[in-house]
Amino acid sequence: MNIDVENQKLVKDAKNNNNNTEMNNSINQNEEIIINEKPKIRNSSFELLRIILMTFIILSHIIYYTKSLPKLDRQNYKKIINNNYIFLRIISNNGKIGDIIFIMISGYFSIKRLDFHYYKFILIASETYIYHYLCLFISNKLKSIYKDIIPLQQKNGSKYLPLMTSLGHWFTQNYLLLLIFMPFINSGLLSLSHQKYKTLVILIIIFYCILKGIMNVLNVETNTLSVTLFLKLLLPYIIGGYIRIVDLKYKLFWKISGIIFFILTFIFEFIFEKLAIYYDNYTWISIQDQLSNNIYSLLPILSSIGIFCLFKDIEIYNKKINFISASVLGIYLIHANKNIAPFLYNAWYKTNDYNENNFFIYYFIKTILIFIISLIIDIIRRFTIGIIIEKVLNYFIKKLKK
Repeated sequence: MNIDVENQKLVKDAKNNNNNTEMNNSINQNEEIIINEKPKIRNSSFELLRIILMTFIILSHIIYYTKSLPKLDRQNYKKIINNNYIFLRIISNNGKIGDIIFIMISGYFSIKRLDFHYYKFILIASETYIYHYLCLFISNKLKSIYKDIIPLQQKNGSKYLPLMTSLGHWFTQNYLLLLIFMPFINSGLLSLSHQKYKTLVILIIIFYCILKGIMNVLNVETNTLSVTLFLKLLLPYIIGGYIRIVDLKYKLFWKISGIIFFILTFIFEFIFEKLAIYYDNYTWISIQDQLSNNIYSLLPILSSIGIFCLFKDIEIYNKKINFISASVLGIYLIHANKNIAPFLYNAWYKTNDYNENNFFIYYFIKTILIFIISLIIDIIRRFTIGIIIEKVLNYFIKKLKK
């Protein structure tokens, strides 16, 4: 979910500018490093990472909406779990890593911003509303065609307020809240010494990744460690900001450890679910859930830090990657919209039982198709109504500056 809308813009010419001035201040606060004698385009490493992460997120959403992954409980887990099921769980976990790293990227590039980014806020909100109403219109037309599909049931008021109700926009809803509070959050974080900031990150991991996981495994209900959707985004934001300010020491360690933790999510998923069946004890699955299956779980957080550090130091300059990456938010808003999801995943995208032959081949082919079709739709939006919105917004910005 490429929420950094300003990443759609090319970095302006800064070839002879050696004085650390903030580049493209009206839109682009990402402060990407321009390499002398390199093509005048942004480093594509994070843009490539966004594309990869969106693919992970689409895969996990397909699992969710098509019900390809039956929910485990203490009565059915021995009947459901097999190698294919474990593989689906691993794919689903990668979607969590996608959410975490997207917000880490925002924290990394936005931590030094102390004013409200109204330009970014308006663009994200407008894009969300455009796709919401488009999908709502299409959904209403499809009801009469696919009468066996049960569409999303919602109150009349709710369907017109996608950023205020639970209609599948949890990420953009809470990210826009994060934008509102970002100047205050950044001011507080920047006032901390490096040591106190590091302590804050460690405490977040201890309380919300480790202790909360232990409480859940032990079936201990607690409000003390509750995590709201907004906090789910705030925690990786703080970590991303820390990486920017401190520029993590032992980078090679973090890169290697990130790959190791990423692999461990696969290994632990396989081992713990096999142990649950072997010892006839559901607790092993509960432990695995807390290690890997939440946005604030320990392994996804540690994997995300390592993967982030790995891509941060890669130099790739590719206009095509940057062009595709600019549509990542649109791809998310299209394929995850709850108005269109019942038809997309139950009429056009019927997924067979995961135990059948060639299940995974069709699974990945259809994932690529969803990505490509959503990309084409968003490119059309960007060069039609998207241009109009940006011109109107720029016009008012110039008027305000006068």
